Amino acid sequence: MNLYKSFQMAISNIWSRKVRSLLTMLGIIIGVVAVIVIVGLGNGLENYMVDSFKSMGTDLLTVNVVGRGSARTVSTEEMYELIEDYPEYLTSVSPQVSLGGKVTITPL
Repeated sequence: MNLYKSFQMAISNIWSRKVRSLLTMLGIIIGVVAVIVIVGLGNGLENYMVDSFKSMGTDLLTVNVVGRGSARTVSTEEMYELIEDYPEYLTSVSPQVSLGGKVTITPL
C-alpha cells in the first residue's frame, strides 16, 4: 500500500465517522489547553515566589537576643556601632521590641 492510498483511506474514515473525529479532536484540544494552562500557572507562581523572596532582600538578618536567666541586653547604640564597624556586611539596623503577657477578662 502506497502513501497516497493510506492518506485517501484516512481521509475517508475521518469523513465517514464525523462525530467520533470531532470528539477526538475536542479531547486533544482540551488536553493540550489544560497542559498549557497548568504549566503557565506553575511558571507564574514560581516567578511570583522568587520575586517575593527577592523583595525581602538577601541582606536581611534577624537576630534575637534571648537570655536564660541573665539580664544581657543590646542597646541601640551597640547596634549602630555594629553598622559602623561592618558596613560591607550590614546596610541598616531596625530595632524591634517584643513583649509577652497574660490577659484575663473578669465578668461584670
